[in-house]
Amino acid sequence: MASNDFCARLIRGFAGRMYCFGFDWLGRNLAVDLRGGDGEGLVVLVEPGAGEHFESEVELTPFHDEVLVVDPTGLAAGFFDEWRSANPGFDRLVFDQCVGYKVPLFLGGDDEVHNLEVVPYDVLGVVRPAAHGQSPHAGG
Repeated sequence: MASNDFCARLIRGFAGRMYCFGFDWLGRNLAVDLRGGDGEGLVVLVEPGAGEHFESEVELTPFHDEVLVVDPTGLAAGFFDEWRSANPGFDRLVFDQCVGYKVPLFLGGDDEVHNLEVVPYDVLGVVRPAAHGQSPHAGG
């Protein structure tokens, strides 16, 4: 499943305005909103586990070259280390996997290590819309 289609099902107005450029270990998508900034667009974090998105005031190049280098907490590196410690048999994620919530936050799940498991990345695009009564294949 394409990340742009996935995010368009979660965020009204995403299609044609925002474009994904990456995702992290939690399956959160990083996108650029072409409406903002001085031509590059502003970075947006799409959080499927919480059913939310967060708009920043940071353009794409400074985000990549400065923010991620200086402060990687935005990628929840400490939470990843905590999850890895609790899962000693874990080796590595492959490209189409992420770590998702067993019970999503928007359904009352805990934002804790015990509520995480390795899932196929595209499962996030089915679970979130279905939980809100939408077809996982519906457009945004």
